Amino acid sequence: MLTYFRHIRKELFSSAPLRRYIMYATGEILLVMIGILLALQVNNWNENRKERIQEKILLEETIKTLESNCQLLNTQIESIDFLNRSSEIILSALDKNLPYEDSLSIHFMNARILMMNEELSDSGFERLKNVGFEIITNDELVSSIIDLFEVIYSRYKVHKDYYYTLQQPRQEYIDRWFIQDHYDDRIALVPLNHHKILEDNYYLSIVKRQYSQRSLIKELCVECLKHSRDL
Repeated sequence: MLTYFRHIRKELFSSAPLRRYIMYATGEILLVMIGILLALQVNNWNENRKERIQEKILLEETIKTLESNCQLLNTQIESIDFLNRSSEIILSALDKNLPYEDSLSIHFMNARILMMNEELSDSGFERLKNVGFEIITNDELVSSIIDLFEVIYSRYKVHKDYYYTLQQPRQEYIDRWFIQDHYDDRIALVPLNHHKILEDNYYLSIVKRQYSQRSLIKELCVECLKHSRDL
């Protein structure tokens, strides 16, 4: 019986029409497989193209955020330098026991101010974080972006916010011993008792602390600015 079936199978496979059919069917299967592979490849190519377009958009948004922050940081540094010059004038006047003159009122006002209280933007970074950092093809770039926004900017914000928590008792003291006025169309502070201010170590400590804290914030601004420009 087995010999009989082997004989039939041999005749079938030796038949020319059957061989042609098998070759045709094999060719059809190969074409289908090639078509599927090509379709997958095209789909992968399209998805990659869409991701690269999105990557470009996200990086451009991040660049705009960095440009905005650089402008703010430059302004902050200039503002701190301006305020610290007034603090230096007040400290010199206190050290030399100089009598009051109207021009000092502007410097008393500036010495009172800690600095601008504007926040650095993280809009481009937040958008990128929501989409997923894996969309950026450059791992070193991703690491630099995360380090800037989550470490360097955060260090600046933590110090700035902390120093603002120290302002209330200082401002309350100044409000008790100064009155607000104007000098050369600018808001100014006039001491109620200049002689007391000259002798008051607490006021002296306020001016010195404002100066030193601004100076530290300036150092952090310079660090933020450098890394923002590098990125």
